[in-house]
Amino acid sequence: MSLVLLPLAIMLMVADQHRRRGWPTWSDLLRLRARAWPVPDRLYVLPVTDAGDLVLVRHHRDGRRPYHTLPGGRAPRFAEQTEAALADWLAGIGLAGVRRWALVHVEERAGHRELVYACRLPPGAVEAAGATARHERLVVVAPSVLDELDVHPHGVAHALRRVRADSQQTLRGV
Repeated sequence: MSLVLLPLAIMLMVADQHRRRGWPTWSDLLRLRARAWPVPDRLYVLPVTDAGDLVLVRHHRDGRRPYHTLPGGRAPRFAEQTEAALADWLAGIGLAGVRRWALVHVEERAGHRELVYACRLPPGAVEAAGATARHERLVVVAPSVLDELDVHPHGVAHALRRVRADSQQTLRGV
């Protein structure tokens, strides 16, 4: 027991001396570490059909209203890998064959950014994907009904509101 208490007492004594001299405390060091290591950016894909409808992923929560989001995840370390990461996320839900991407929204968050890229899906991609989705369900919606949906996260909701307000201008490059 004394083998455990002696090192602890020495640590507390040293920490107290550091505090008296104005040296940082453990909580100061942890706070600095949190600011020095930002959260990686998040990438999301906004798939658009030929008819101009949007493809969202519906997630079900036990006993609560389902929420909707876009496929996506952490941004890759190198910018050159962005298109490959976007294609991988779409392939993960059964949507493939996209060749052109356009950055349509950037949301600055605390310590990171949420980037939304739009893409035009090839004809028949949504129907083919419907058979491969397992725990997720693809939902095709018109931009006019976005206000009725519970959309997460915050940056995705802002991007979808912007698309609803001006879908022709926002999706022009796709």
